[in-house]
Order: sequence, then C-alpha cells, then structure tokens
Amino acid sequence: MTVSLPAVADRSSGPVSATAASITSEAGVILHSTRILSGLSWTARRIRNLNLRAHLRMMGCARAARRTLATSEAFAFFVRLCETVESRSRIFTELHPNLLQAVPALFRMAAYKTRAIREPDTWQSDHADAAITQWQSLVSHLFEKWPVPSAFANAWFTVGPVLHIERDWFCHLAGGGSLRRLPGMPPLTASAAHEVRSAPVHLTAREALRWAQLRTMKTPEALTKTVLDSRIADDFANDGIWLPLIEKFIAGTHVDPAEFDIVTDGFRLLINESGTSRARELLRQPLLDLVRHWRKRWCQFLEHAVPPDLEGDDLDIHSRRLRTRIVSSLHTTWPSMHGVSPWTSSPGFHCRKQRCWSIMELCSQRQLLEEGRMMRHCVILYGRSCRKGWWNLFRMRQCAGGEDESKVEFDKSTSWTIRVDPDCREIVE
Repeated sequence: MTVSLPAVADRSSGPVSATAASITSEAGVILHSTRILSGLSWTARRIRNLNLRAHLRMMGCARAARRTLATSEAFAFFVRLCETVESRSRIFTELHPNLLQAVPALFRMAAYKTRAIREPDTWQSDHADAAITQWQSLVSHLFEKWPVPSAFANAWFTVGPVLHIERDWFCHLAGGGSLRRLPGMPPLTASAAHEVRSAPVHLTAREALRWAQLRTMKTPEALTKTVLDSRIADDFANDGIWLPLIEKFIAGTHVDPAEFDIVTDGFRLLINESGTSRARELLRQPLLDLVRHWRKRWCQFLEHAVPPDLEGDDLDIHSRRLRTRIVSSLHTTWPSMHGVSPWTSSPGFHCRKQRCWSIMELCSQRQLLEEGRMMRHCVILYGRSCRKGWWNLFRMRQCAGGEDESKVEFDKSTSWTIRVDPDCREIVE
C-alpha cells in the first residue's frame, strides 16, 4: 500500500518559516525532523544539503533511543526542539555534526525539560547571525536566567548518561547558583571561581575547573598543558594527591613536565589497587625520587607484562598508549584448571602442630606479580604460558590453624609456588 503524505519542505536552501507548536509549517508541508521523529519514511538522497542529511540521520538514531528519556513528554520536547532549530535557524544546514553535535545535544536538553525556563516556540534567531551564534542563543533562551561561563555550555556535548553532573552544573549556574558551590564538587576558592569565567571555550566544564585551579597556583604554561592533557584533568576525587603533586612540579623547575604523565599514571594505578594511604606516603618523597621510582616501576611492568602484540620500537614508557596497554595486561586473567578449587587443610594436617595448609591457583597477571615480589623469583614470566594454557601455577602457604591467611605475616620458608602440567596434572616444578 502506498501512503500519500504532504510534501516535505526543502531545507537545503535556507530556513523555512514555521510554527514549531504544530507538526506542519504555515505552508502546509511537513518538516524533515517531524517526518523522521514521527517514524515516517524518508529518502536521504533527496536531501541535497549534506549537513542537514547527516543531522537527520542522527535524529533517526535518537528516535530509536527515545526510551532513554524518562517520559514521553521529554521526547515530545525533543521533537519541538528539532522542529524549532530546523525551521528557524541555519544550524542544521551550515554546521555538520563533525563541527556541532546538535541533535545529541538537543536530546540531552530534553532530559532536562523541567529545568527549562522558556519554551522552544518562543525562540527567534537573528538570521544575520552565524550558525554557532544562533546555537548559543537557543541554549541561553531555554535555560539561562544568568550568564553561564562558555566552558560549562559545552556540557550538552559531553558524552555519557543523559543526566550528567556537568549538565547539572550548567543548570545550577543558569538558574543563578553559585560557581563556588557546584553540586558534587568541593567548594572552589574565590580566586578559582573568578578564573573559571575566563577559561578557554574549547574546554569541558571539568577541564575549565582544573584550568582555573592551575591559574590560581601560577602553574607554568607547559605544565598546564600537560596537566589538562593528562588523565587527572577531570579527576577531582583525589585532589588530595593531585594538587600537592602539581605543587611539587611547579617548584621543581629542573624536572621535565613530560614526566608528569608517567608519575600521575603510576599514582592512579596505585590508588586503584590499594587506596590513597600508600599514595600519600609515597607523595612525601622528593620529586626527583618520585620520578625515578615511577620510571623504574613502569620499566618493571613493561618487562613483566608487555602486551604480546607490541613491537620493540613501541616500548617507550613515555607513551600513554603503552602504559594503558600495560595496565590492561596487568589485569589479564585466565580460566582456572578444570575441576580445581582453592583448598585449605584442617589444623594438625601436617605433623603434630596446629598448622593449616592452603593451596590456591594463581589466575591473573597481578597475582603472579605479587607472588614474584614476595617469593623473590621470576614467576611473573610464566604469565604468557598460563594465558595460553600451557601451565597452571598454584600458591601453597602454611599458617596457624584458625588464622586468616591474609593477616599472617609472610614467611618464605613456609610458602611455595607450584607449577603443574594441565594435561597430565603432574607437578613440574
């Protein structure tokens, strides 16, 4: 059956006058966005404007993900936003999604429908303005009672859940909230809050906050760029570690800022594995000692956990990609031997002493690394063989009956590492 539909307005040549409150324009034609978001068929090749065509494809994806929005009213708000932008601006026709992810941003705005202070229908753009200026005007019209720093307006382009903390910050500031009291953030100093307003436009909200902190600390430009490019740029949960570390690098003018990335990645690995207590102890060391320590540790990790598909020329610990691969390799696991589970003996099993024996298979690169560190041998080198199923390694320990093994002081004389052939299940070493 062929369904006859009204003609579609050709948006390739410019904006069309329309009333966004209805699904049809004043000329009686359906807008492209209305057709797609209503689930009607459309033919992409008939859209001559390639920018518009790309945005319309993204609308189709947004319609498929409409259940992500909490209510049907929120999706209806998204439809009205798209109709308004298509009919009253040049955003869709002049800005490709590679330059402005307008449709995903409008979808996220719909999730914050209850925070909007004005309706899309009442927005009118100045056709003489540039398309990006029209976008900024739309965002301001919808949400802002008070001006918001430009970097925070980038929150609508932040990838993640539709309800996101950076978008919460934008709405907080747009409603007149204090920049020094952002939800979920430690209070900012007055000087940092002042600096945020002059943050570069291309930064995200979190990066702008970090940039403001660095400005108040009078951080050199080279170090500022290194920090903003690092993985701690948006990690404020561990500022008790990062801020003192940054101060060390500011004072240590003789240290290359490029070492900052190696040191912070090392601290991140340490914090993820054992919390901040060990990191705080290590932070007391002089900067040069810290740099030497983490260089040595990354070289050790590289020796013991080098990813098998990397060539020799790529093995430079200053490469962030390599460090990422090393961390991933350190968390590599493999299946345990079939039919095997940890075993603990009863007290008195060995001789007449009230001692317990425990045997546990080592099934991760991290476990091999820790075992090798305690036993002072090269058990870590068996990691690749274990991953390929050539060997299985077991740890055998002796402790007093009834005691938690994890709380017993390590004694090499009562600990063994056993290598087993998985085919014949015989102890090899």
